[in-house]
Amino acid sequence: MCHVEKGFKEIVKNCWEKHHKNGNEMWILKEIVKTLKLSLRAWNKDVFGEMYRNKEGITTKISVLNKKDEEHGLSDQEREERKQHFAYLKKVNLRIEMIEKQKSRSKWLEASDFNSKFFHRLIKWRRMKNMIKRVKIGNEWCEEPTKVNEVIQDMYKNRFMEQADSQVRLDNVVFSTINKKDNDLL
Repeated sequence: MCHVEKGFKEIVKNCWEKHHKNGNEMWILKEIVKTLKLSLRAWNKDVFGEMYRNKEGITTKISVLNKKDEEHGLSDQEREERKQHFAYLKKVNLRIEMIEKQKSRSKWLEASDFNSKFFHRLIKWRRMKNMIKRVKIGNEWCEEPTKVNEVIQDMYKNRFMEQADSQVRLDNVVFSTINKKDNDLL
């Protein structure tokens, strides 16, 4: 997100250009990256760090303009100002949403990538817990997988099969009908 903001490329370019030191290339690269990190941290705080305060300030300005509009109406200049405030508020909200999404994603990646063994064990444990290993038939427990599968299928077939006595009957119900004259009119 920060790489599309104004000023980002200039900061990176300046950090690369101002280091003309002699010595080991790896040491020079380390120094450039260290300087770049400090510069970007300061820039990030200036550009993105004040987003929540900016959001409150813009929201307050919009509220003042809305209240003024309800009481006396707004001039064209004030309407344009309110329109600009709404555009800026939309941009700030988008930035906040993107940052929060990135933070949540990084936390998940941090937890899941390094704890993949844990997550795989958790999934395996849930599968084992949810598996039906034995059923009670009459007074005896059956643990044979094919017999367990067969008993479970029969139980669901019987449960959801349509029973003859469960059908709705309309033997003594009289439905109103239309006569031939009404039928011809249709």
